[in-house]
Amino acid sequence: TGRSPRLTVVSDLPRLSPAEALEDYQKKGLSAPRGVDVYHQAKQLLQDYGYQIQHVSLRESQFPDDSDAILWFQPRRDATPITEALSRHLASGRPAIDALQHFNIQQRQYRGAGFATVHWPQPQFQDLSRYLELIGVSQPREVLMDRSQHALQLATQVNRSAVREYDAQQVALPFLLRTVTHQHQVDDELSRRLGDLLFIWGNRFDLTQIGSASLQADTLVTTSERAWAFDWRGGWLPPEAFEPVEFLPGQQPLVLRLRGRFPAIQAVRDSAGHRHFTPGPPSQADTQLLLIGSSEMFKDPYLLKAPFAHDQLLLNAVADAMYGDDMLTLQA
Repeated sequence: TGRSPRLTVVSDLPRLSPAEALEDYQKKGLSAPRGVDVYHQAKQLLQDYGYQIQHVSLRESQFPDDSDAILWFQPRRDATPITEALSRHLASGRPAIDALQHFNIQQRQYRGAGFATVHWPQPQFQDLSRYLELIGVSQPREVLMDRSQHALQLATQVNRSAVREYDAQQVALPFLLRTVTHQHQVDDELSRRLGDLLFIWGNRFDLTQIGSASLQADTLVTTSERAWAFDWRGGWLPPEAFEPVEFLPGQQPLVLRLRGRFPAIQAVRDSAGHRHFTPGPPSQADTQLLLIGSSEMFKDPYLLKAPFAHDQLLLNAVADAMYGDDMLTLQA
């Protein structure tokens, strides 16, 4: 086209949960640390493929006017201003991609417990749910499990003394959700040529409330038929979480494309001072929103992890958003 497409990327630095920050740092008079950019390789990959990358932080309330598409990794609370900006972007007829999940499951061992391995779902405070629910989609806040799992080497926090140590240990548990060819939509160019994917601590989407004539939902990647969910409320995951009481009804969406007209929204405060989103009229311009039920798979340690096609999923998603079917077919 004679012009490099402009992709605006939104991502936050990794942070401790409030409980971790309080216990491990604030009570000791210290400031909790923040991590480095864990999506650097994803951004570099897209630059290598000819996209002009622009960065926006969660503290900003609008996107650059020349943004052709938005790529948002892990919407984290408080994302109210940038969610309003996303809704205006979609309402203007421009596409977006969101990769989001509820937990990062940490593996730990403690001296007082004989170094038995325990697992704690660290909350990631996914903050796009309020907008998604307005358009009839939800991402249930649960620990999702699947018999279609895979082994992965994860950092294990070992508490032998006052100083924490980290050991790399091989983990093969059902919160590492592997998807294979028969779980990918073969009639869609975005997913039909993809290799295996690993939704690390991923979450599913629920479409039972969508019912909107202005939006069409296409499920591109699903769990297996033997997936289940654990309603986690705090503490370590108990042993019974890893065995299903019952399976979820059928294959559950992990990658979802919404096409149609999206409403712009506005945050208003109620009498108690809480902010709520109120929708405006749907846009008069069609566009699409791609939802991917994992952000961890795009972080630097896992983006290029063999034998998985996380990088190809990202490239396909951006080509689809920026150019449409022809470029997507070529990219795939």
